[in-house]
Amino acid sequence: MRKETVMNIAEREIDDPEKEGVILEYVKFTKEFAEIKEYVRSKGESIRGYTEKKECVSIRTEDILYFEAVQNKVFAYTSNKFYEIKSRLYQLEEKITRKCMKRASKTTIVNADRIVSVRTALNGRLYVRMEALSRLEMALQKQEQILCKALHTDLGKSKTESVMCEIGLVQGEIRWMKQHLGRLCRTKHVRTPLAQFAAKSYRSPSPYGNVLIMSPWNYPVLLTLEPLVDAIAAGNTAVVKPSAYAPVSANALKDLLEEWIVKDSVCRKDMKSLVL
Repeated sequence: MRKETVMNIAEREIDDPEKEGVILEYVKFTKEFAEIKEYVRSKGESIRGYTEKKECVSIRTEDILYFEAVQNKVFAYTSNKFYEIKSRLYQLEEKITRKCMKRASKTTIVNADRIVSVRTALNGRLYVRMEALSRLEMALQKQEQILCKALHTDLGKSKTESVMCEIGLVQGEIRWMKQHLGRLCRTKHVRTPLAQFAAKSYRSPSPYGNVLIMSPWNYPVLLTLEPLVDAIAAGNTAVVKPSAYAPVSANALKDLLEEWIVKDSVCRKDMKSLVL
């Protein structure tokens, strides 16, 4: 019968912080010892980051969920904050000793130890668009009464007219997009010119970028959200500018989008515009 052993632990206090360390004594270097060594080596490791107010702070690498490169800038994300990092991703890979930091894509480094679950999808970008459309659809269902009251206050529309001519049409657009989005985003092979006979040609739909949506006053919900549905389905970001001549409806739309679509959105009160 194998005798169970308990690992001995010895500790002593020292005065010089530069001499702090851990000594490992083992008969055989096992996986458990390797994990202890990795943990001790990376414990206390930190990098320098900058807040939105340009304040320089020290961030522990174990608190970082992932790094992302966006428009020639690199950001580190924790559970509730983000920081700008003055380094490239390849430089971070060289600096950080934690083996759990893995390059997930060309623009992302993730902390593998903080991954809770992994969802599989044939097209990750398509999944994000579908999820955003589903959130918008749920928001319309939850906020239907508020939107109807806002339309009645601004334009005197009845609940029936509001649902049939505005909210219902947006919901129909969302359902159609969710049903056909996979086909619309699919890469399509096209005829190759004779001069490039040895190659294969295809057409791959891609987002344009940022979209400005300025809606009129007479159908404030329909003509604000329907273009937004199409922009989200195409993978674009959007700046939404509801009409100032329907102020109650504009505020209702602002609250809806801030709560259900992008909780960290930037709202400019002077123009009542929403950056998604």
